[in-house]
Amino acid sequence: MAATVDLQASAVRVEGAKPLFPQPALGAITRVQPARDGSRFLTWEPVDGAQPDRPMVVIQNWAAGLAK
Repeated sequence: MAATVDLQASAVRVEGAKPLFPQPALGAITRVQPARDGSRFLTWEPVDGAQPDRPMVVIQNWAAGLAK
């Protein structure tokens, strides 16, 4: 989403939120990463509804493992 942000002394106003690109269908696997300079987005999507050959791994509480 993109929006106009107006920073005022007593408040922050956000106006005109709009999608930057179409959202995939529910259940579709899409990864979006902004470029470091903020000039574009990189995205990966399966071709023709193909399923990835590996399962997705979700690591919870990963920050706690950094201290070890």
